Amino acid sequence: MSHETSLPLHAKPGRSITARSLAIGTLMVGLVCGVTPYNDNVVNNTMMVGFYLPVIVVLLMVGLVVLINAPLHRFAPKYALSTGELGVILAMTLVSCGIPGQGMMRTLLPTMISPFNRGSDDPRFWANFLNLHLPSWLFPIDQQSPRATSSPIVQWFYSRVPPGESAPYGAWVVPLLGWGVFMGAMVATMLALASIITPQWATNERLAFPIAQVQQALIEPPQPGRVLNELFRNPIFWVAVVGVVITHSIIALHDYFPKAVPALKLSYDLQGIITEEPWVGLSRFVKTAQIYFSFLGLAYFISSRVSFSLWSIYLVTELISMNMRSLGSDMPIAGPAWMDQHLGSCVAFLCGVIWIGRHHWARVIREAIRPSKQTNAPRYRAAVLSAICGLAVMVAWMLAVGVQWWMAFAIVGMVMMVHVVVARVVAETGLAFIRVMASPLQIVTNLPTSMLRGNDVYFASVFNLNGSYYTRESLFGYITHAVRVNDSIHHERVGSRKGLIFAMVWAVVFGFVVASASSLYCYYNYSMPLGNTNDAVLNSIALQSWPRDVVADPLNRWADGKFAPKPHSPGLQMSIGMVVTVILQTATLRWSWWPFLPVGYLVSMTWYIQNGWLSIFLGWLCKLLIVKYGGATAFQKAKPIFIGLVVGEALAAGLWALINLGLAMAGETYQATKLLPF
Repeated sequence: MSHETSLPLHAKPGRSITARSLAIGTLMVGLVCGVTPYNDNVVNNTMMVGFYLPVIVVLLMVGLVVLINAPLHRFAPKYALSTGELGVILAMTLVSCGIPGQGMMRTLLPTMISPFNRGSDDPRFWANFLNLHLPSWLFPIDQQSPRATSSPIVQWFYSRVPPGESAPYGAWVVPLLGWGVFMGAMVATMLALASIITPQWATNERLAFPIAQVQQALIEPPQPGRVLNELFRNPIFWVAVVGVVITHSIIALHDYFPKAVPALKLSYDLQGIITEEPWVGLSRFVKTAQIYFSFLGLAYFISSRVSFSLWSIYLVTELISMNMRSLGSDMPIAGPAWMDQHLGSCVAFLCGVIWIGRHHWARVIREAIRPSKQTNAPRYRAAVLSAICGLAVMVAWMLAVGVQWWMAFAIVGMVMMVHVVVARVVAETGLAFIRVMASPLQIVTNLPTSMLRGNDVYFASVFNLNGSYYTRESLFGYITHAVRVNDSIHHERVGSRKGLIFAMVWAVVFGFVVASASSLYCYYNYSMPLGNTNDAVLNSIALQSWPRDVVADPLNRWADGKFAPKPHSPGLQMSIGMVVTVILQTATLRWSWWPFLPVGYLVSMTWYIQNGWLSIFLGWLCKLLIVKYGGATAFQKAKPIFIGLVVGEALAAGLWALINLGLAMAGETYQATKLLPF
């Protein structure tokens, strides 16, 4: 059964790139990039982005369609936004989500400042850091200055600007531009690759793109004479939305008024029951689990084989871990050994993606070398050249900061691999909450220290944080979905992407400026989060924990001539990950009945599936029962319910985030609300 969706035949997308679509898109980009750092770091709410179906995007698009465009359709139809314009606005808003939070700013700004703070506590690291002789344009402070570690630029960043002093924002212009060269080249490469890859995934392989289906449903045009489209006129959609909002509101109100509002749980806890061997060895994510309506709803839009693979393979790996614990071994999911398997799986998974699309890639290369003379043939030369130039700039940037040429290629290759893999996972599975954890540091720490420079180790660590950690909110994931939605609107006319790419480039540039300003304002004006948290500083994990464990420790060990010993064989675990993925991929391609897909194994080793497996299982079960007892007709009729679950949870999270933001800005006491994983 195909789960592709398309716009109604009567729909006319209209002009896409207009002054008002760019203006509204720019306004939304400003809201996303301006509000997110304050919401996430200061108020400590449910993340405004955090997912591949971001809360703030759903909030803004539903508001735009229902509160603004619907009245325009009723009272001034000629001024109503066309579907094409809504597609551009959605695309601009989506790509901006990859900047203000975990897609970039959460680690980028700390990368520029944390070495100085760490150096004040760790003299050995500071000496090793200075010996790297890094360019001064990487940091807001000259690292060779005698008082670099005690500079107000550092101290005030961690503890806020004292009364009567001015924040040193000007010191950040040069390093933001310096790092912006690498980030800009990375974005250019992603935009080019999206133009090449998305047709293969969407048209040739017919991946479900479940999140794009939901996004597209929000902006489908109404029928002639109507003010809202079919989804927003469907009563069962609103029943689902209102039901989820009420449910989450009861949970949030209980936090505010624990005596007046009863506690409502969307979880189970069997830790007190499962106490016998060997079952006691199951991880807490099996013995306790939470239901998330978003993940349940999205699971309805993917093939049953994919959703079955996601939850079943995770439980199989848990049983393996349980048995190993009962035998005296301790190799928990998300432990170092599993992460090496994850890296091997990522490499094999990417090779599988390349193999499956080999005919398309060959066609792209032929067209880039010798463009077709046919009028309607897709044009790929510009995309290929842009990707090559982007990769070349990224490698040149690495060479400029002292990384060896072969390590520069390895780091850039790893960074691009994790973004492509996570985008593929999201397109295939609809997992809105996922991160690919493979990092250059896994390779570097297995090499003899004599092969490496300190710069190699330092930037492998830095691009662990600014590479694999970005994939929680990967720009490439947002770009591919933006392209997919707009291709559906324009019926895959490649030429229509030129204006779209311009709009997305502008969104990234403007978003980078706004997110940088907003983030710096938060750091220099708030010493710690306002919400109920024990963190001593804003974004403590990126400012304190990761600089110590991910950056300083590997560099110190390299200087000592030996990396930390590992209790397992990394080569063996990586090989296991590769072999298992290859076997699953081969079986998947050979037998249509084969139930276990490689993507299920790939994500089974991450913290993200641990949080979402129960919801995915319930979504799979609902779809199985509906299709079995109601057939294709019941499946189609039930779609609005599951879209309603997704939209309702996003609206509930957004509603309570706005309430808490208002209370925080008014200086009132509030209860930080986290309705989704964080």
